[in-house]
Amino acid sequence: MSEMSAIDRVAVLLITLPSDLSSKIIQNMDEKYIKDVVSRMYSLKDLKEEDCMKVIEEFYQSYTESRSKISFSKENVKAILEMGLGHKKSSEILKDIYKDDPFEYLKTIPVKNIFEIVKNEPPAVVAIVVSNLNPEQSVEFMSYMDDKMRKEVLKKIKKSGAVKKEIVFEIGKNIKEALSSSSKKSDISSADKVAEIISFMSRQDMEKSLNSIKEEDPEFYEEVYKKMVTFDKIVEIEDKLVQKIIRAIDQKTLAVSLKGATQAVSEKVYRNMTEDAAKAIMEDIETLPNMSEKSVDDARRKFAKAMKQVIEESKKEGAI
Repeated sequence: MSEMSAIDRVAVLLITLPSDLSSKIIQNMDEKYIKDVVSRMYSLKDLKEEDCMKVIEEFYQSYTESRSKISFSKENVKAILEMGLGHKKSSEILKDIYKDDPFEYLKTIPVKNIFEIVKNEPPAVVAIVVSNLNPEQSVEFMSYMDDKMRKEVLKKIKKSGAVKKEIVFEIGKNIKEALSSSSKKSDISSADKVAEIISFMSRQDMEKSLNSIKEEDPEFYEEVYKKMVTFDKIVEIEDKLVQKIIRAIDQKTLAVSLKGATQAVSEKVYRNMTEDAAKAIMEDIETLPNMSEKSVDDARRKFAKAMKQVIEESKKEGAI
């Protein structure tokens, strides 16, 4: 991609960051700037991963240069990066920093990926891996084992401290190489990212952004709208998934979400609840105080997040 303008870089940054964080940033922009940025977001159709990484690196460099020189622990640095850049991008940065230490590198990798690489190795090798991960990773790693494997690995962990550092390093290095060779770069879908970001916006900002896209590119608008997961789209979801979504949401969030909802949405939700549960929610809605639009929007975004999670889990399970 050719040299990017300032607004292009903002658009790329918003596409690359986690959607909820991008939405919060957009909420602090004026309406004209939002329209300009969103227009650039969906026109960046030749966006490549290296473009995104370049913008992230510029952002991170600018951020670090603006701060005083302070020493942080590795965990603090990781937490700060994840808060600002999300897990994926912060992991990319940390991988490069820790490239000479294979187990530091592995601490930036999803635990499930590490487990898949070593699950067929001898228990002694698996024990060394577990012993060199951080405690949270070790607990998650062990959760993927069956009872027999867990028992064998726990026996070997006791002896893993006596293993020579050279062997530990070699094991870590081999896992790192296996992970690197099996990883595949995925293309960034502008429609997917724009849909995710707009789904987390306030109702007013969502309408403005969608109208802006529709005016500029009706075809892209259709693609974005189809991929969006919003509270109102509950009417398009099959009943068995609606029941799962309702179970995933606390009663207060459900009540606030339904306050002022369309008849179609309300009927869809109540139809998938027991009569007593539906009656209880209706009573809760009646007793709710006057709610600000922001409070209702926040509840509906929480509802939509649960919808998205249930839909994604069901797709993985082959249920839809």
